[in-house]
Amino acid sequence: MSFASIHITKRRAFTKGTLLLNTLSEYASMLRTKGAELVRLPAPLDQFVKPIQQYLTFKRVGVAFLVFYVLFVFLALKILQREHLQSPVPGTYIRNTYSFKPRRPLINVSATTDCHANGAEVRKPYFYRLDDNTYFTNAYFDKRQGGPYIRILSLRQNNPEHIHTRRLYCLINSALNHSLIAVPADVHILHDNNDNEYGGYILTCNARDILYDNPCKVRISYERGLSDQLVTIPLVTLNERYFYATSFALCTPPIHGVVTQTQLVEFVELNRLLGAEHFYFYLYMGNPRQSYLNPNVEQVLQHYISAGLVTVFPWQLPIEPERYVWSHAKALAMQHCLYTNMWKYKYLVFNDLDEFLIPHSTNSWSAMMDSIDKEGASGYCAQSAYFPPDVTQSLRTLHSFKRTETINTKHTKCIIRPERVFDMGSDGINKAYDENWPMAVVDQQVALVHHYKWCTTDWDFHNCFDFVTDECVGRYEEQLEENFRNTMLVLAGKSVDTKSMTTYTSP
Repeated sequence: MSFASIHITKRRAFTKGTLLLNTLSEYASMLRTKGAELVRLPAPLDQFVKPIQQYLTFKRVGVAFLVFYVLFVFLALKILQREHLQSPVPGTYIRNTYSFKPRRPLINVSATTDCHANGAEVRKPYFYRLDDNTYFTNAYFDKRQGGPYIRILSLRQNNPEHIHTRRLYCLINSALNHSLIAVPADVHILHDNNDNEYGGYILTCNARDILYDNPCKVRISYERGLSDQLVTIPLVTLNERYFYATSFALCTPPIHGVVTQTQLVEFVELNRLLGAEHFYFYLYMGNPRQSYLNPNVEQVLQHYISAGLVTVFPWQLPIEPERYVWSHAKALAMQHCLYTNMWKYKYLVFNDLDEFLIPHSTNSWSAMMDSIDKEGASGYCAQSAYFPPDVTQSLRTLHSFKRTETINTKHTKCIIRPERVFDMGSDGINKAYDENWPMAVVDQQVALVHHYKWCTTDWDFHNCFDFVTDECVGRYEEQLEENFRNTMLVLAGKSVDTKSMTTYTSP
């Protein structure tokens, strides 16, 4: 806008202000001459107004009107902006302290989806020490129904007095005003602790009304504020999806003890025929960080890692597992696999290395789930039978066709919908995320867990004497033998052809 235009605009404003004042003055004079007493000003007030009228010259009235006009426009813009900020924003609601109207924070909180430089490193299990009684591993920003919540996996001393008297707090930076808020952590005890000195726990901090964006980290402390004794843990955000790149991934508890190369190759290849598209192994590490596995087994793992089929997580505990925690803290490893892969795969399968979830009425997990996954369950758990292994044969699944006639109904293995599970147990789903998603038991005619171990009578099983023939695995014999042979040739350095690892399809 040119200087002339500005001058003309000001001149028009001055003119409008002067005309308005003159019009009002003439109207008042007219009423006064007609005897309208209502507009007649008292003498003292009239004497006060006359100097003002003399002071309000043409130029001064115009300037005053222009200032008033600018202030009016500025105030109108602020009102419109406030209305915009208070409009509901789907997915980012924060309740006002004094009102239940959804309100967007007045600060600019940037998106933090990419706040971790290396997401793969953040997802690896690593134990953070708070004190000798309490350790933490991974933490997750859980935005499932009713959330968001912060879930923290913890290894703690199984001391009820310590757990209930020394309460833990999540220290969270509020998205509303950046103030530090202490949220008490609710404690969920994992079912598979088995009364050992240390056990696994899931801590939950309610982040509703505090966070609307994906945070990068959470601080945990015994105090309600910052102190010398606190732990900072990166947060992994569980991003909700409705389309999955792959359907099935398989999780195993920490590998320890005697594991052979043949056993591991057979486990991977048979489960691939059943439908597994990726495997997650937890490799128990001693202290110092040394694997107790045979080097040949590590060669197998590296082979499958190179093929993109396997992810291996080192599993090093901060305590001596054989003395203080049950089964190398497998309960925590299973929760880690559940939460880390939530919304990544449609189904997660949980098996030990000597177990196979075999469909009996179909040939693959995919066909089986198409027929039974219609009930809205959190997972589908198959009951198990014992197959005494033939130790003289390399492929035990193709040479052990005798199983116990009695089915073990308490020892189950599951195919779950991970977003519907809160606590995954070693023998089934310990707790669904919602009571409307119960655990479904699969009929033994549909599927059965083939457990290749010597049957023993214990607290959950009492009949190890009656056997029947079960040759369901025989349908995979030709393909399994071929894939097993090809893999062993590659491992022995006699073949570099890995084509068979990625091209064959399930029967």
